[in-house]
Amino acid sequence: MYRDPKQWAYIRRLVLKEGGSRRGVSRKTGLSRKTVRKMLACPRPPSKPTLPNDMEEKLLGSARFLAARRHVIDPIAYRRRALYLWGRARDLVLELDRPQGVSLLRDIAEAINGIIVTTISKSRRSVTGDSETGGNIPGRELRGEAARRWLDGLLRGEMQLASVGDLGPAERSTVLLERIKDGTLRQRKKAAAVLANLRGVPIRTIATSLSISRVSARKYVRAFAIGGVEALFAARRRIGGRRAENEQVRKDVFALLHEPPSAIGINRTTWRMADLTRVLRERGTPICAQVVRDITRSAGWRWRKARKVLTSTDPEYREKVHHIQSILAELQENEAFFSIDEFGPFSIRAQGGRAFVGPRETPTVPQYQKSKGSLIMTAALELSRNQITHFYSPRKDTGEMLRMLAKLIQEYKHKSRIYLSWDAASWHISKMLRDCVDQHNEAIIKGETAGPAVALAPLPAGAQFLNVIESVFSGMARAIIHNSDYASIDEARAAIDRYIRERNQKFRFTPKRAGGSIWGSEREPPRFSESNNCKDPLYYR
Repeated sequence: MYRDPKQWAYIRRLVLKEGGSRRGVSRKTGLSRKTVRKMLACPRPPSKPTLPNDMEEKLLGSARFLAARRHVIDPIAYRRRALYLWGRARDLVLELDRPQGVSLLRDIAEAINGIIVTTISKSRRSVTGDSETGGNIPGRELRGEAARRWLDGLLRGEMQLASVGDLGPAERSTVLLERIKDGTLRQRKKAAAVLANLRGVPIRTIATSLSISRVSARKYVRAFAIGGVEALFAARRRIGGRRAENEQVRKDVFALLHEPPSAIGINRTTWRMADLTRVLRERGTPICAQVVRDITRSAGWRWRKARKVLTSTDPEYREKVHHIQSILAELQENEAFFSIDEFGPFSIRAQGGRAFVGPRETPTVPQYQKSKGSLIMTAALELSRNQITHFYSPRKDTGEMLRMLAKLIQEYKHKSRIYLSWDAASWHISKMLRDCVDQHNEAIIKGETAGPAVALAPLPAGAQFLNVIESVFSGMARAIIHNSDYASIDEARAAIDRYIRERNQKFRFTPKRAGGSIWGSEREPPRFSESNNCKDPLYYR
């Protein structure tokens, strides 16, 4: 087929003139896309090398002579001549490529055994019975190269109803030819196998030419003989089929799935497919595992791993969360809300983490390392503008919280009120801190000092997931802490300072508020940003 000029021209016409795709042409003709590309790259097929001294004709002539005189000449002479013939064929095959060698050997074998093959084929019937039900038609058998050429022309779409021959009712032959022209690859092979069997082509030749097994070829012929075209092209029914659609079966499956295995005496905490099918069988619903899969998948059931989530045990959880949301809902332009926490202490040494590595590379971190120091960073995140204020602390205590309070008062002295929100750590809710906040507010009321008033909005106990700055710490750790190996504390501080400086600058030019999950429903109208004189997106949900 690869060297056939008609096939070559047909493929090029389908793609270059009619605009067909290589995938579609490959599916239609049964050729690989690689072969189609070779045909498109060259206007003519490669020339078939000629055999030296017409050796092919001499070998075929000798084979025909042996076939005709096998019962006349002496058996010893016949055997000696046949061995000489096959020896010459071997020497010639070694000089040819594989397809040419196979074709030559096949022609020689058919020439030698031609008399026996013809005699057997005339007395043999197809697996389907007589010609009316799809059997071979006597006197019309095709063998050898003629059968292969006939099948090649059929697959290329060159056969019309008149050229196919008298293969029974014209209606079914027309349907089969239409499927060969417009059907899928599987349908084309089915139709070609049936037509070839009706034409008298042997099953072995059909299977070889269509690249299918002889079992499949016989199955196609048998299906056509029993049920005609409808049975041949009937859609395959999915495993499970009607059993998976039976309402009672579905109820039995889900009723069992809602029972724990331990309730039935199975020492497991989750169901296995083998246990499900066994228990259903014992309860009078014998179904296979595929039916159970079809039922559960159609209902949306999936295997999922349980996730561990943080839960708060604070009895005033809802009241505190509602209080924070109400503050954020009513937050004015001259007010600020801060989420405060500490990051660390973390050791300055080679850190592990996820890394993008090449093949056969495995990142490693020494188990025992000498620390170059440790750091604790105290930071406050202003939610409406997404700006971070930070410094480094020697320890976690109330003194550092007082230091953060003084820094925020000084930095946001143009605000009328600031809200401080932190978790329930002991140094966040200490009496000293509360007294300092009360003294500051009293001094502002008396006019003794200037600056914003301070209000506390503590988070519920065990609710770190509501502390928005924790997500900032997580992103910073992935960016500059994981896979790091800083030489000193100063180098690590410089990396952290640069990360926070670049982050603040980014959200200063492209405003976006932080902590969208804990904001309330704002009731004030959208404002305008002073930097770009446009509607500020940080006030939109």
